[in-house]
Amino acid sequence: MELFEHDGEYSIHFDGQGLMHSRTSTSEILLGSVGCECLEHEQTSRILIGGLGLGFTLRSVLESVGPSKLSLSLKL
Repeated sequence: MELFEHDGEYSIHFDGQGLMHSRTSTSEILLGSVGCECLEHEQTSRILIGGLGLGFTLRSVLESVGPSKLSLSLKL
């Protein structure tokens, strides 16, 4: 697996195949925001994001839940 940076854009490649690119992050962002829509009326909830990739899903989740409901736990 390789991480590339070129002119401020990032990409992840595995075995010569492109997996993720910072230019095309729409699906990752939607995954985070749509996944959080059903949690709007919940007092407490947990969200598991498997694999960070370039972090677009994580950022989307953090923006969706807001700082008042945020308790972050990272497990590597």
